[in-house]
Amino acid sequence: ESYFTYAGEPESPVDHDIHFRPGIGDDGSDTFTPRTVVYDLKGAFGTLKRENALYGVQQEKDAARQGLWGGSTSTISQPSIPQNAYQQHLDSGLEPPPLTTETVRFWSDYNRVFYHPRSLVPLHEYELNSVLLPFERWETGEELFANLDKEHDLLDRDLRPFLEECDQLQ
Repeated sequence: ESYFTYAGEPESPVDHDIHFRPGIGDDGSDTFTPRTVVYDLKGAFGTLKRENALYGVQQEKDAARQGLWGGSTSTISQPSIPQNAYQQHLDSGLEPPPLTTETVRFWSDYNRVFYHPRSLVPLHEYELNSVLLPFERWETGEELFANLDKEHDLLDRDLRPFLEECDQLQ
């Protein structure tokens, strides 16, 4: 991300159009998000949210919900996971402290980029730190994805929208 350049800046030594998809954020500014689809267990994304500084998904959900139900609704939510010191330092532009096994709780604790809302796909069948240890066996993950693919056609739902944006898919 440190090599990103925007309008009016010198050209970057890295072509970020290859691994990052260009887009337009809620405020109309140019954005770049990784060309990726991340599947992870429920609760494993940590402080990483589908809504971020680039994309406000909640506004779209609220607009869509208004026309579906005329009755009253109540929102139930879990408390937010607090950011660790490393992320807080990155967000404020300070030199971050070193990462250690004691300070990293989730892979997103040392994440620096924003993701497109469609890139993050939680797997609700299992929770992080479950006593079932769902991915101790490779076959369990294969079975989960096979069942999800039967239900949702993962290629069309999750991957195809990103593939259709590519000019020269390789």
